[in-house]
Amino acid sequence: MAATSASNAWAVGFATNHGTQTLILHWNGVKWARVPSPSPGPSDRDDELAAVTAISSGNVWAVGTAFVSHQAKEGKRAAPLTMRANMAA
Repeated sequence: MAATSASNAWAVGFATNHGTQTLILHWNGVKWARVPSPSPGPSDRDDELAAVTAISSGNVWAVGTAFVSHQAKEGKRAAPLTMRANMAA
């Protein structure tokens, strides 16, 4: 989790839906909201975000892993996944 203020915090991870998809949540000081985030692979592939940093309120970076196949966690190939977006909410 990363925050630039009490009303601007970010959390990342993954959501399960026939594989895992990237997940970004934003805290506005009152409630958490899911922010649309790309998952580069097809819906049955595993893409996960593991860490986030917020440089400013609208400059947020997230990193994780994009698995090449659904079996990637059992030794198949995986690729680094980096996202930068203006996610000011």
